[in-house]
Amino acid sequence: MRTSAIRFLLMLAAVGVPTSASSASSSLVFTHATVIDVRTGHVLRDQSVVITGGRITALSPRAEIPANAQVVDATDKFVIPGFWDMHAHALWSTDQIKRMFDLFLANGITSIRDMRSPLPVSETLGWRTKIANGTVLGPRIFAAGKLVDGPKPVWPGSVAVGSEEEAREAVDMLNEDGVDFIKVYSRLPRVAYFAVVAAAKMDGLSFVGHVPIYVSASEASEAGQGSIEHLSEILFACSRSESDLRKQLVAAAIGVERDRVRKE
Repeated sequence: MRTSAIRFLLMLAAVGVPTSASSASSSLVFTHATVIDVRTGHVLRDQSVVITGGRITALSPRAEIPANAQVVDATDKFVIPGFWDMHAHALWSTDQIKRMFDLFLANGITSIRDMRSPLPVSETLGWRTKIANGTVLGPRIFAAGKLVDGPKPVWPGSVAVGSEEEAREAVDMLNEDGVDFIKVYSRLPRVAYFAVVAAAKMDGLSFVGHVPIYVSASEASEAGQGSIEHLSEILFACSRSESDLRKQLVAAAIGVERDRVRKE
């Protein structure tokens, strides 16, 4: 059996998909597998990995193999943790979603951070629920739902925010919808950005995304932004002329967004 097939079978168990091999009444066992201990970096050879009820229940060269288990000989193959895609745009249409879910799993990706979807938030998070309860086979989803952008958003369907009050309302709305984090975007005004920061912290949500053109990368970092996607504004932060360059950027960006922020 190919390495990709071994990895795929392990992922079925890791995401809790109800298959005949991972149900509560039977087990899936990989024998003679090579496992990398990700905590120590040690290579563990000739291991038996026992998966029962969708969970790894034993890992040992001499692990007991449950009765009626499905056994896969993983000699000369690796069993590894699932990968993450930390910047995905998978939730766009039913056909694309199913196709991408299959591709994620076939390539060892068992969790994704979906950074924006044009679908209603309820539909976006509905896919998250279907995967969690095992009715759909796919990676675990952590989703932003909608972008929080300025009064004239770059992308249709974003939450348009121009003031502190609108920023708080946007965060509270997305929090009530059940998103996993807030994604800020390029045209968000400075005062609104920091209102998003405060509201997200109040609601216990992380905030990630682009650094708005009205905010420096260092300010975003100090505010607690969890990630800076595409390293936006980092080049400005590396220049001694950051202040002047930022003024030019803001002047040029009024009414017309930079081409590069369209390359999500």
